[in-house]
Amino acid sequence: MSAVRASVVSLAVLASCCVALGQQSETLPPFEVHNKLPRHSGDYLPRRFRWSPCQDLKQALKVFTHPVLPRRAYVVTVATVYRSDDAGASWQELPKLQRAAVGQVSHLEFAPDDPEVMYVASTTRGVWRSDDGGRTARLLASATEGLAADSVAGVYVYPADLTFRTLLAVHGDSATGISVSRDSGATWQVVDEGFHVHRLVCFAPGKQELYMVAAKKDEPDVLGLYATKSLGQYWLEVLREGLLTDVAVEPDGRGLLVTTSDSGIYRVTGGGDVVRKLGHEDQRWSSVDVTWGSHADSRMTCLYAPTGQGLVTAAGDDLSAYQVQSEGLFVGKFVREGALVRANATGDRLFAV
Repeated sequence: MSAVRASVVSLAVLASCCVALGQQSETLPPFEVHNKLPRHSGDYLPRRFRWSPCQDLKQALKVFTHPVLPRRAYVVTVATVYRSDDAGASWQELPKLQRAAVGQVSHLEFAPDDPEVMYVASTTRGVWRSDDGGRTARLLASATEGLAADSVAGVYVYPADLTFRTLLAVHGDSATGISVSRDSGATWQVVDEGFHVHRLVCFAPGKQELYMVAAKKDEPDVLGLYATKSLGQYWLEVLREGLLTDVAVEPDGRGLLVTTSDSGIYRVTGGGDVVRKLGHEDQRWSSVDVTWGSHADSRMTCLYAPTGQGLVTAAGDDLSAYQVQSEGLFVGKFVREGALVRANATGDRLFAV
């Protein structure tokens, strides 16, 4: 089945963050040395999550967790952006990122070389930059500077450029192509104009390969997953099975997990050359995230089916071992399209909207 995008009317909004309970044993196991790196060894209690609503966050749209600061997270609402520095226990509004100031925020990107620098994509007013975690912001680029459109669906730091001066912006339905800046946003050019690109998926610094969730210009309603070995090279069509809902990079960089709302979950490796279906077709998965698990070299996969089982944590290469973790989490038929889950950098806090 082709991945024709659903047009479900938003009927309800869930805005909640979870508190992790019993995620590790009371006494930390001893360190052992493995490949010259310190590792925890010993038995761990399985992580159990209990959810509680963030009552002050109304009309939440998206959540972004900081990749290296585990206590920091951001929630985008219809009107503004909130920041937490205590893993969701409290939230502070960022007035400089209000809709009236920068337009509706669509995406946040964190600079790999400075935890306080982030880039802000707006649905109406281009790309913005903040050097202090969102407390202030300045306009970085608009169509006047060469962006394909002022409506930006996402902005990304290209990881292959280790100076972190190459920025990529995508525009969804508003314009074709990827806007590229190689001078930190001063000037832009548009490439790959045969696609409406809705999202880019980047790996760790130094990695050249890219994935994108996009639709061909002549088939704008059919989303697929595409891969390229490097920016500027040919895009390989990887997956157009089912209704694609989310993509997550595995923390060890081995590949991607892709969720769909009608045909289960897929793992993509080898730069898009290998696609393996993992099953789980019985749930309408809206989101996926992957983080490090509770013991050495383990991973925890978070799968979200808000109209089904709710939040599921899974392990193993085939995700066959899993636990339902929906205590306190709203689960029902009327959940808005685009509901998602994100884990913090250490995997002991989850956020769902």
